[in-house]
Amino acid sequence: MTIFILFIGRYLMYLLLVLLFLGLIIPRYRHLAITSFLAAGLAYAVGWTIKEFFYLPRPFITAGTPPVLPYLLDGSLPSSHTAVSFAIAAVISLRHSRLGLIFIVLALLIAAGRILGGVHTYLDVLSGTLIGLASALILVPVDSCQSQ
Repeated sequence: MTIFILFIGRYLMYLLLVLLFLGLIIPRYRHLAITSFLAAGLAYAVGWTIKEFFYLPRPFITAGTPPVLPYLLDGSLPSSHTAVSFAIAAVISLRHSRLGLIFIVLALLIAAGRILGGVHTYLDVLSGTLIGLASALILVPVDSCQSQ
């Protein structure tokens, strides 16, 4: 079980990024991949800014139990992994519903892995989810206007 938590909490994010890079080389998905990367970058920047100004200790610090996942000693709110993965999943879902469903499941697994791995709380993951969704909703309408 620990290996599964480690995989979904730490490494599944890299699978999402690899899939996006593959989208860049397939002309049909290039625009979708670029928009997803922009939304992910926005979500990461917003999350990083919040962490800089609003520190909450990671759950393993307050509980005194070692986490399953490798960690940084920065704040836990929001979960950057969750924000980025939901930004990607939301952009793809808004453009391609069947493919988006796969990405939503992957984002949910990443969020669960961050909690089960002991490096985030439900609040951290929820805030990351909202940041990711907001980033996608900000960029997709802009993207739609520019493509017309």
